[in-house]
Amino acid sequence: MSGQGTGGLPTGLVTDPAYWAHKPSAWHPECPARLTAVLDGITKAVPGEALLRLAPRPATLEEIYRCHPPQYVELVREEVEAGFGTLSTGDTDIGRRSYEVALLAAGGRPALCLADKPELERLFIEFAEGRA
Repeated sequence: MSGQGTGGLPTGLVTDPAYWAHKPSAWHPECPARLTAVLDGITKAVPGEALLRLAPRPATLEEIYRCHPPQYVELVREEVEAGFGTLSTGDTDIGRRSYEVALLAAGGRPALCLADKPELERLFIEFAEGRA
């Protein structure tokens, strides 16, 4: 596998060491070992020169509110800070740094990472033209 798409464009990878700080309960599938396995698979499949590593930035609250109501975001922040193991909504396991990591993960969406780097605009343009 070359790891390069249309027009020889690199494969983008957004990651940060903080992603390993999201540590829900031991049995939960969203764990550091799973992240390590996924990244190992990507780096074995895509040659280093074809891999464009992008650093995430924390999403702003305005960006988060596009997907989640402010009351929910505040509930998550409060319950993570209080040391809950599961959100009171009952559907999400959390750890002590889950709020911080969630903001980074949301800010790590490729469109946001590239939007902060005008010099990479050609990647979007070339990809879009290659797919047309």
